[in-house]
Amino acid sequence: MNSVREIIKEACSRVNLVPRRQAVPGDILETGYNLLKGIVNKYNYDNLLSFTQNSIIVPNKELTHIYDETDLLQEREDPRYDEMQHIQVRDVMKINSLYFVNQTNEPYKEFYKFDFVPYTDFDKYPNNSRVFTMTQKSEGEWLVQIKPAVSMQNYRLKINYNEGIDFDLDSDLYIPDNYIELLIVALAHKLALQYPRLDDAQMQRLENEVRVLVDNVRTPKAATRVLKRADYWTRARRMSQAELEAGAFLRGI
Repeated sequence: MNSVREIIKEACSRVNLVPRRQAVPGDILETGYNLLKGIVNKYNYDNLLSFTQNSIIVPNKELTHIYDETDLLQEREDPRYDEMQHIQVRDVMKINSLYFVNQTNEPYKEFYKFDFVPYTDFDKYPNNSRVFTMTQKSEGEWLVQIKPAVSMQNYRLKINYNEGIDFDLDSDLYIPDNYIELLIVALAHKLALQYPRLDDAQMQRLENEVRVLVDNVRTPKAATRVLKRADYWTRARRMSQAELEAGAFLRGI
C-alpha cells in the first residue's frame, strides 16, 4: 500500500469515515489529499523523513544561489546577481547545514561545520567568522551567504538539504513501510478532527499512536551519532592507547 489513493482510503477507513470496500467520495478524497500534502511537508521540514536527505558539494563562494526551475533573482535584477555562483538543484525544500570540505588529501576528507546565524544578525560577525546565513527567495530557490574572509584555498562547500516530495492523487510513494504507516495514522488523525466520528477515548488512542510512530522514525536518527576528534587533533598527532580507552577528546555530534 504505497499509492496516495490507498493511503487516503486506509486512513478514512480507520476513523470510520468511509467503509474500506467503498470508494472515497470526491470531496473527502480532495480533503485527504490536501491534508496529506501538509503532513508530508511538515514532517519533512521537521527532519523526520530521513529518505529525503541529500547533499551537494559546490565551489567555495561568498554567495551561492540555488534554484530549481525558475531563476527569480535574475528576473528581479538583483544587483549582486553577477557576483554569485548559480547552482541548479532539484526540489531543495530546506537547507540543514553547511560545511567546508578539504579534498586535497583524497580519499580522506576533512569537514568543518559552519554555524547558522539569522540574516538580521549576519553583519554582526567579523569577516573571518565561520558562519553562514540563508534566505529563501521562492519555492525551491535559496541564497546562501558566508563571510568573504572565510574563503580558503582547496576547500569547497558541502550543503546538506532535504528534498521536497511532489505527488498527486495518482502517485505512488516509494518510501519505507514505517513511513507509510506514519502517514496513514497521521492522516487518519487529521481526518478525525475534520470529520468527527470518534469518541474521546478513540481520539486519544489515535493521538498516542501518531506520537509513537513519530518517535519510532525519530529515535534511530537520534541514536546514530558520529564520534570524531576535536578540531585541533590531526593525523600528525595520534592518541595513546590510554587516551583512546578513556575516550579523551572525543565528542558526539
